[in-house]
Amino acid sequence: MNTATATTPSAPSAAEVELRRSVINVDDVAIRCLEAGTGSPVVYLHGSEGLRLSITHRAIAQSHRLIALELPGFGWTPARTAHDGARASNHGARTTYDGSRTAYDGARAMAATVARALDSLGIEACAFMGHALGADVALWLAIDRPALATSLILLAPTAIRPVDSGISGKPPLTVPAPNPAHLWFSEPDANGEPAHAQQAAPPSGGPARDAEFEKAMAGIAVPVLALFGTRSTVVSTDAARLYSTLLPKCFTTMVYDAGHDIDLDRPDAVTAVVKNFLQHGETFIVNRDNAIINP
Repeated sequence: MNTATATTPSAPSAAEVELRRSVINVDDVAIRCLEAGTGSPVVYLHGSEGLRLSITHRAIAQSHRLIALELPGFGWTPARTAHDGARASNHGARTTYDGSRTAYDGARAMAATVARALDSLGIEACAFMGHALGADVALWLAIDRPALATSLILLAPTAIRPVDSGISGKPPLTVPAPNPAHLWFSEPDANGEPAHAQQAAPPSGGPARDAEFEKAMAGIAVPVLALFGTRSTVVSTDAARLYSTLLPKCFTTMVYDAGHDIDLDRPDAVTAVVKNFLQHGETFIVNRDNAIINP
């Protein structure tokens, strides 16, 4: 297990990378898509905060083809079915996510829709990068469409969380708004509030352990990078051991001074380790010579 400390290199270059916008029609859903860069594809799947990108994504797009898909039931992309784990809000065409209804079958249904969207783009193989719920969807993609996934990058994955994680008894706290300079793409919510506004973040022990799902995870053969924020009140760092145990080729990293939105809290640390992982894959090694890894 690796640890990323507060001693980090400078932030990624602010070089401009053009975002290309499109809509992919699949499963009777118009999925919003953002793309940037060229090269081997990296598909980003967002968490419950909706589609937003950090400067880590911009740095990835400088050497890869970044494809960010809006999951069904979020933002302007409508839910496909009631099993997508999302509910329509009262805000016109936009929808919001109800995290309390997340279930494995919901993430799995989203994964199937994402896979068909990528088929329509002609993507035969790619690295998946997912945050929270998006990480859970990425795991299902690797399980159900193994030929599609070349590697997985999981940011604060929520598919499995220890019931007694040490955070379940803590009172809710207010998550500080991320530095706007760490955002690359964001947009106001349906009420006109910025997507990075402060929000209440009640801690949670997470979904119950699922033996069938964990058995399927053990069959994921591609390299996996799993990052956990040491200050998260959503996913305890105790979960890191579970992923390391269940996934045959899993590299886990603790990112110090990061909460649940790891790449928005510590984009410099996340960018360095993610780009290293994308470059080296199964030969990925974190050593003390790397400035951000220093237990």
